[in-house]
Amino acid sequence: MILQHNPYHAFQNKHVLVTGENGFKGSWLCLLLMQLGAKVYGLSLEENAGNLVYSSCQIGDQIEYRRFDINDYSKLEDYIQAIKPSYIFHLAGQALTIQAIQSPLETFRTNTLGTASILEASRVLGDSCSTVIITSDKCYRNNEWPWGYREVDVLAGKDPYSASKSAAEVVFQSYHTTYGVSGEIQTASCRAGNVIGGGDWNRDRLIPDCIRSWHNKEHVVLRNPQAVRPWNDVLDVLMGYILVAIHLRQKDPEVLGESFNFGPHQSGEWAVYDMVKSFAIHWGLTPTEVISTMEENPHFEHQILRLSSEKSRHVLHWDSKVSPENMLQKAAAWHKAYDQEMNMLSFSNEEVKAYLALWDLP
Repeated sequence: MILQHNPYHAFQNKHVLVTGENGFKGSWLCLLLMQLGAKVYGLSLEENAGNLVYSSCQIGDQIEYRRFDINDYSKLEDYIQAIKPSYIFHLAGQALTIQAIQSPLETFRTNTLGTASILEASRVLGDSCSTVIITSDKCYRNNEWPWGYREVDVLAGKDPYSASKSAAEVVFQSYHTTYGVSGEIQTASCRAGNVIGGGDWNRDRLIPDCIRSWHNKEHVVLRNPQAVRPWNDVLDVLMGYILVAIHLRQKDPEVLGESFNFGPHQSGEWAVYDMVKSFAIHWGLTPTEVISTMEENPHFEHQILRLSSEKSRHVLHWDSKVSPENMLQKAAAWHKAYDQEMNMLSFSNEEVKAYLALWDLP
């Protein structure tokens, strides 16, 4: 599939703000943008212990960044006016379901009000800035359907994390409807499935939990082993975000104010147990010796979640390039290299280069 626009041309020497740049996806996005020639700026509240990429790749030494609450509006507006970004990728937020249940008010404040703050601040730049809002596939009302959710399906959320992301989508839509037509803002939203890649070290995430358990010579305990999820390679998802931003910059009417799903083909929708079984093999272990399961499924977790990405494939010419098997192999290789104290900046940049080579660029 040949892209309509070359990312190297779109981002060369452009100022790009990434909120949540020290998170797992944010760090990989910084590496990707720097390889595309962008001048990257970051904004986060504090250092992120749940991510190994940022520190091991010395990303903070290669970009300019600030540390403050995104809801401190005066600081946010001043920062955006100072750097005048051509693109904003809003990834900052509380991303863990269990933590959201423990701290619901902070979750809504960060994920929902924070989205309003970044959209309001981006208005000062008008149509000179394209703003990509990152939410989640959890924003849909989950009906346990066997088919994939589409962007037109109903938004809802039974738990605080899902509800906060649904609310963020409503905020985004309201800003586009109110200010997008007049050109005060150009924005779109992205909804991705479960993301896999090297360097994720968050609690209650599948791959990091496996590695921590196995480092300690313990079984990894799966709380929902038969749950089906749309697994994505981190670079596949980030390329989707990149393409949305480029189309916004071109003022593509099929993208302005729209939402886009990024998920695998149905062959990439594996059950949790199958993912861990395959990852154990790539880690060099025998699955039956290192995996245990819980008997009860927590009430807030659904069994089936699928995404339809047909809109992204048709409008953006995006597609997933990395199979579940390959993404697990890459994640294992990254963490083994990290354990061996290899040069992780070089290692990670080579992974980004290899990924970009999978695309037919015009």
